[in-house]
Amino acid sequence: MKKRINIKVTMFRLEQNARTMVLNDIPVADIITYVNDKYNMKIPEKYFPLLLIPSNNNKSTPYIYKILPLNESLYKYSFLHIKELVLLMYPPTVNLRIHTYNDQFETFDFNSKLSSQEMLKIICPALNYHDTAAYNLYLDPHFHILLTSNKALVETDPSRNDLYLYRKYWTKNIIEYSNNNEKDFMYFQSIEMVENTKFQVREYGRNERQEISVLYIVEKVHLKAIYPPIKKTSPIPKWMQKKSISKFINNNLDKYSAITFDVRRDIFINILSNNEYFGSQMWTVKCILPISKSLKESEYTLVLSQNFLSFYKKRLKVCKYKLPIPEIIRWKVLDETFILTILNTKNVNIPNDLTVINIKSRDIMAIYSNITIYINYLTNLITKESEKTPNKSKYTQRKGTFILDKIMPPKSQDPIECDLQCVIAKRESNNMTKDFEMFYNIDDIVKPEKFVKTNYLVGKKRSSVRSSSLIIGKLKDDTPQISEIKENDNTLNHRTVSQMMNMYHNENNLLIDKNNLTDDANVNDHSILQSNTDDLIIDIENITVRYKEYGSLNTHLFLLPINSKIPDLLAFLKENNISKELSDLSDYKLLFGSRKRGFAEHLLNTDFSEYMNYNKFSIVAFPNHYKLKIHCSDEYITTRVFQWNSTPLDIIESICNKTLHINQRYCFALYWNDSDSVKAFPMERPISEINPFASEVWLRRRYWISSMLQYNTENDIQFNYIQAKYIFYHRYSSDLYDVSPHLSVMKTINSLMQEIFILPKWFIPSNIPIEILNERNLLSMKKRFIELCIEDKFFGSLVCDIECKVNDLPANIITFTEDLIILKFNNEFVDGQSYKDVKKCELYGTETLIIEFETSLMWKIRSKYTSVISEHIKFYIKYL
Repeated sequence: MKKRINIKVTMFRLEQNARTMVLNDIPVADIITYVNDKYNMKIPEKYFPLLLIPSNNNKSTPYIYKILPLNESLYKYSFLHIKELVLLMYPPTVNLRIHTYNDQFETFDFNSKLSSQEMLKIICPALNYHDTAAYNLYLDPHFHILLTSNKALVETDPSRNDLYLYRKYWTKNIIEYSNNNEKDFMYFQSIEMVENTKFQVREYGRNERQEISVLYIVEKVHLKAIYPPIKKTSPIPKWMQKKSISKFINNNLDKYSAITFDVRRDIFINILSNNEYFGSQMWTVKCILPISKSLKESEYTLVLSQNFLSFYKKRLKVCKYKLPIPEIIRWKVLDETFILTILNTKNVNIPNDLTVINIKSRDIMAIYSNITIYINYLTNLITKESEKTPNKSKYTQRKGTFILDKIMPPKSQDPIECDLQCVIAKRESNNMTKDFEMFYNIDDIVKPEKFVKTNYLVGKKRSSVRSSSLIIGKLKDDTPQISEIKENDNTLNHRTVSQMMNMYHNENNLLIDKNNLTDDANVNDHSILQSNTDDLIIDIENITVRYKEYGSLNTHLFLLPINSKIPDLLAFLKENNISKELSDLSDYKLLFGSRKRGFAEHLLNTDFSEYMNYNKFSIVAFPNHYKLKIHCSDEYITTRVFQWNSTPLDIIESICNKTLHINQRYCFALYWNDSDSVKAFPMERPISEINPFASEVWLRRRYWISSMLQYNTENDIQFNYIQAKYIFYHRYSSDLYDVSPHLSVMKTINSLMQEIFILPKWFIPSNIPIEILNERNLLSMKKRFIELCIEDKFFGSLVCDIECKVNDLPANIITFTEDLIILKFNNEFVDGQSYKDVKKCELYGTETLIIEFETSLMWKIRSKYTSVISEHIKFYIKYL
């Protein structure tokens, strides 16, 4: 069926764009040619189209990106709930910075359509790294977001400029480094992993770790001739004090004549890898082990370690079962269950030759992906997929033990990636595939009486969920009828029909049955047509509303007629005993929420017709007063009651002045979590409008500049010292021996050995003499620690990635000092301007900032941190 659709064609990182209407059966190449000729966009020939599809179910990724062939039409995308399709013209090559270790990076030019696996084949040889398959590319420096190996970067995040290269597998038979460059890479990454407090290792105690060094200097100190010499030693860290490790160190030390940094580095990596301190992740699973006599599933911790899948009893360090990886014959995922087929061993008394283990877990796809890649890499065999041959094509028996010779990856068990968020399902007679049946079923559907049919959404409802009758539509007498969609547990697990259809996508099913279309059925943004069946009928004159009260775990879904008003909603909530307290709006505020507008106060006295453009929105009943838990940097937690419209500035002023008694409240900010030091709460917008469900926030110092350092009380020093030490030791130090602000040494004073304190060597610039601090108290040392950090600019204001051009010179970094705003390109100075010369600083959109100076100079900055940059500049101008 032909249909006119709205198209927006835009150029990557350029403000050129054009809007037009075209038919949905026209090839993409013809659309680009038409727009190029009519609007004179001058699109280069080698640019290719990238389709942007809004993602309704994922906050972290607002769009789903898909590379379109030029000969393909937009027919199957024209029936999505999207008002306008966006075609992004992307260049054929992309310039990326690949970060390796210790803040080093290399710049590469790639083909834009290359996958991460193909990028690694270029990066690793260029950096002289061995074992390409042992490395991975990540989108963030904290190993959180892994770049899919078989997916192009532009289909994940086309605006990405930086990628992070890390080693993924840390096992003995894989570590084969041949040069110092690769050794340094693994050494710095291993240090970062060991220092991470969230690093899960079952072999050693996290609290017992004191340092990351392997070897320490042994000193012989002579006090007097009459006393024997004192041997001052610093032992090997406790987590390395096993007999096997000590023996390993001594054997390695015999090979070297001098203890250098290279020796320490090699021993450190070998110890961690040989003793399996680094492995793959751990997962909590449920299964029945082959050695178990009970038929009841138990919880275990699954660990992927050297050549084994180990099942540990949960909360105990006892290994219940070890499965050798060569004994795995087949592996697949089916109905949220990871199925392993293994060869029988001597410990399993089963008459068959094969045993099946069904593993259930919430992270089932992560387990599947890791084990698949790991097995394929260990066997070093790449075979083609085949439907007829099993995963294990051949195995032999040697000395009573089956050993796997060849592994073939499964075909039908590969995970399905949902590239689109909406689908039009094709009816296949009376039978449906099992994958599709898990979303839809037409059992127990009750059709309403006295309802008029208009345009319909046709779908199926899952049979395993017992639901009440859905009264959907509009009465003949135009009386608003509100109905609730209920479930047994009444939680967020329920999905409406339109949401369920948005969850499943397969390009082969993205079709419309043209033979069954009728004259009175129109395809638009609110309707999906199918063949005529007795399926669930949903009237488009109703909208889906998600209702929740502050402090309640229950969420209610309503189908609300568009002519309903607030009194109708309140009466419905009261009649159905959903909210007894919300009889009027004296004690609560109704907050309207959507993904585009966030949450805002709206007393809806009119009907809901103005919200028909939203796919879904929420209504939150928020009290006039609420409790908020505030975490301070000195591990102090306070709980206070605030009004619903209290801004972060009001909260900070109250906490700093009345509770903590610390100065300079404008230097502090509230953050979502302890690890995020970039995105703070907007100072002049109520928290209830940003996130009405926030129950705890973190108070941290945001501005570290010397003119603000007026520490007059002990509270100021203690509060700022804890955060300063945390920032310094996690961002600037790579070879610390000690976590205190001073270092203890033995020195001869008046012919006697005395213990004195000096500042650490890594902390003292060459032009400052070492100062003896043995007579100073701890509070003065903490204050001195902060002052030295800021005076020597170990940390200052934020450093943000940007895109800007000044006098035809590019800049990609903006940073702040006490007097200047500085632009840099790859840490090289480009331009710097004073705060006093700033004439205008305004935001345009969400990613563009215009700064005008008195010198008739203008900076046009593009960045995802423009709001943060603008707030910094305004703060400096106002308070300095």
